[in-house]
Amino acid sequence: NNLDDGSHFICVKAIDFVGNSRVSISGASTLDTTIPNLTITSNVPTSWVNGQQLTISWSADDENGIQDVSITSDLGFSVSGLPASGSQVMSSLISGSHNISIIAIDSYGNQNLTGFTLQIDNRPPSITHISIENGSWWQTSPHISLSWSFIEQHSGIEGVEILLEGLSFVDIEAYATSTVLTLPDGEHNITLRVVDVAGNSASLTARARIDTSIPNCHLGIGSGNWVSSIPEFEAWVTSNGGSSPISWNLTIGDSILVEPDLQDIDIRFLG
Repeated sequence: NNLDDGSHFICVKAIDFVGNSRVSISGASTLDTTIPNLTITSNVPTSWVNGQQLTISWSADDENGIQDVSITSDLGFSVSGLPASGSQVMSSLISGSHNISIIAIDSYGNQNLTGFTLQIDNRPPSITHISIENGSWWQTSPHISLSWSFIEQHSGIEGVEILLEGLSFVDIEAYATSTVLTLPDGEHNITLRVVDVAGNSASLTARARIDTSIPNCHLGIGSGNWVSSIPEFEAWVTSNGGSSPISWNLTIGDSILVEPDLQDIDIRFLG
């Protein structure tokens, strides 16, 4: 019961009641109670990753030889009859946390099992909405309140980024759902980009229109003396550097004088 591993001979001696004896010696027998060596030689992800396949490499050895290497997983993947050293591709991986096991068996049935947890996230976050407090119409304040919501099912959120006209504008705390932006005058595309821990990303864009400039206008109606008919007048409006369209009209008393050149005018057509 206390034999060391290795090659041994078994000797049996029989003695009868009058002292006669006979000895029988067996052939050499090998005792092996030591598990084989097994090492995973490929880089095993220690955090969430994306992708649908993974290559596993290993090396196993034993002084009495390796009989079999097998790989199993809770994904339903199972393969046996692999060599003592080699690699195997696991494909069609689905999102989730999965247990992967490699088993090496030596020629005497001793087993060594090693394994790891594989965390796969192939699904990007889902941005359910993005909105600007005053909508997408023109507003006079450069400060806009932007809010959003998203769903992340597996690896978690790594970061949230705001892009202005496609260029990085500001980084936001990972699980924030709103922020206030200060923008220059003009029409802007604001893109929310959400990235999860595995590197998957999603984006959604909203449009903001800012005009903080007060338009200028002028009305001249001659000398200001009493007249017997509606006098000629001069009028002009400018955007004063503003970005939004301008509309204007002329009011006399309670009446609005509508003439072809007093219709709503888009500043873009004023030259």
